[in-house]
Amino acid sequence: MSSTLPNALDIIIPDLSQQLNMDTFNPDISHKLESNEIHDASPSSVYDIGDIENKSHELINLHVVGDTMVYTINGLFKICDLANTSKEIEIWSGKRWFRVLIHQLHTNKLQLHKVILCNGACLKCTNTQTWAVIDNKKITPVTTDDLEIDMRIPTFTLSDNLTGDIVKNAYNVGRQTGKLFISKPYLASNRHIGLPSQIYKLCPQSLGRFIAGWMDSQNGNIYGNYLVIHDLQLLIARLHIYISYIVKKNTYYMLEIPDKSNIPNPNNKIRRSDTKIKSTKLYINSIETIESTKKLFMIQNLDHNTKTIVLDGVLAII
Repeated sequence: MSSTLPNALDIIIPDLSQQLNMDTFNPDISHKLESNEIHDASPSSVYDIGDIENKSHELINLHVVGDTMVYTINGLFKICDLANTSKEIEIWSGKRWFRVLIHQLHTNKLQLHKVILCNGACLKCTNTQTWAVIDNKKITPVTTDDLEIDMRIPTFTLSDNLTGDIVKNAYNVGRQTGKLFISKPYLASNRHIGLPSQIYKLCPQSLGRFIAGWMDSQNGNIYGNYLVIHDLQLLIARLHIYISYIVKKNTYYMLEIPDKSNIPNPNNKIRRSDTKIKSTKLYINSIETIESTKKLFMIQNLDHNTKTIVLDGVLAII
């Protein structure tokens, strides 16, 4: 590794974070709970998550690893960053917002699994985690232990009432980020630097401009390491882009998006769609056991009328 490499990377990332902080303000928007209906044209409308088959199963708390991302009303966050506070958090269930508390477990004696979907998204969870799968056109609760390859899971939509930070120069920050992730020093470093934390807090409009800058810096593509591309795949749901695929390209990964119409186009370029993606259905691709030494976090449901939660791009039931 070159002796000048750390300096090159350490300068760029703080610079992006500083730009985001200097040109950011929080809009004064109410965060009250609201009942949001799924749009008729959404993928979820075919299999309404409100019509889950009423099978008898114990209502248990949800346990996941700390780097699991959740959709909150203020953006996308890691579970570990939301834990051990008395503050209630509003998380999207696939149907509406509901309130939870998040706590870290002091001991971990539970079996863990890594479940990967056909689009490259994954969820690390316990063997008792309950999933939603489609069986005979009905959504049925199934634990991780009973998951099988090729089981289909329902897709979801996010609410239009999303808040977050407004960043005026998000497009330029996106261009710098895109250049970083395809630079020779970055690819050679193996340091796997992820997105600046401020990106997860952007409002949808700023996020759209950020991704537009990223794409324009990479000739219309979205490249990076798996960590970056996976998190970006979750982020773009805030732009109502629910179908995308993670594809490995040599030493890096690419995010293929068949419909780029919701990504802003300040340069009037044609946002070409990738025709390789033929299916919009999500299936279980692989299930593997992973080490149980990772820290676990518990999600405590405070709204007993809600049974669903969206974690890591996967619709699950608690």
